[in-house]
Amino acid sequence: MREFFDLLQQTQLEIPAAEPLVLLAFLILCLVLRATRSGLLIAYVFVYRWGWIWFAHTFRQHMPLYFQVYCYLGIAVFILSAFRMWNTPQP
Repeated sequence: MREFFDLLQQTQLEIPAAEPLVLLAFLILCLVLRATRSGLLIAYVFVYRWGWIWFAHTFRQHMPLYFQVYCYLGIAVFILSAFRMWNTPQP
């Protein structure tokens, strides 16, 4: 467990400067339009991409295994969330 915390403390995430601005613009638009569920899915996609970048830089030697697990779990969570969003009436 200590190794995991050391890894988190030493990790640097480098993302393009435009991505947080685009995320902020999308989330503001979702809040203005009261589309909070869509905003959550948009935020999930952006954070998922940033995690993908982190995995590519951190686990380069074990990339195939982590990449497959990360992709399958990420896609599964997105599909389940989108399905739940569309099948639940909005209050």
